[in-house]
Amino acid sequence: DRKGAVNFEEFTDLILGPDLQVGGGDYQAQDRHVRHVTRTLVDGLLSNGTKLGNAFCELDPDRRYEVSKAQFGNALGSACNHVSKQAVEFLWAAMFPNEKGNIDDGKVDWRDFMSQLAHFSHDNRPPTPICLQGRKRQYDLLQRTFPLTKGDPGEPDLSRPHQDASDTMVIIAAQLVPRP
Repeated sequence: DRKGAVNFEEFTDLILGPDLQVGGGDYQAQDRHVRHVTRTLVDGLLSNGTKLGNAFCELDPDRRYEVSKAQFGNALGSACNHVSKQAVEFLWAAMFPNEKGNIDDGKVDWRDFMSQLAHFSHDNRPPTPICLQGRKRQYDLLQRTFPLTKGDPGEPDLSRPHQDASDTMVIIAAQLVPRP
């Protein structure tokens, strides 16, 4: 970002996308920068989620769960030292998406803010690559298909050699192999 380079997602959209728009407007680079700053801000808040929750609890000892803008900014600042005033303004405005007037005098339920952070984190996490998913997941997927097969699918083949207690292990060509 800020160097005129495209990220991987934009590159794949360029190559694989049906619509090709060469020389897009300035707003596209600004949108990319805003997405990057927002992602960095939210990742920082999520990594300090425990501190943020404790900061809100300290600011709200009576457990009314509603905080003003000053208290909101104070909690964010005490949880994450790098949060700027613009970031606090951005997050505060995001809590009032349909309000057009003066939102500075409003109150926010900080539990709602924390749940929105958790939902954002969950919705935007990258999927686990298939190569990192374990054999137990493969076995569980196979067991979920059992009602569809109307019978016993048998023992799943998990690409493991047959094991027997009487087998001995031998090293052949720098490989540990079972020998019956």
